[in-house]
Amino acid sequence: MRIASATAVMVTILMLDGLPANAAVNALQLFHANCAVCHAPRIEKIGPALADMPGNINELNRTIYGGRKLMPAFRNRLSDEEIQALVEYIRIFRKKVQ
Repeated sequence: MRIASATAVMVTILMLDGLPANAAVNALQLFHANCAVCHAPRIEKIGPALADMPGNINELNRTIYGGRKLMPAFRNRLSDEEIQALVEYIRIFRKKVQ
């Protein structure tokens, strides 16, 4: 139950920041399916915490697309639109926790 309500809160935050509902849900699902194993929202796991991710939008896009250090490239796993959705999710999340 807590996961469902946390998901609903995050989708609401994304929607309030201008993402359509379907894009907000998609971005959240993409993050949990592809990123959450290494990147937690506020604590460091294998990679940096989502709130502490370095870089601007272009750097995030390049990192997700091409990989960096231990992080694999996602260019062959995700479409350009899915990568953009993840970048937008990270951008909005960082803005909300600062």
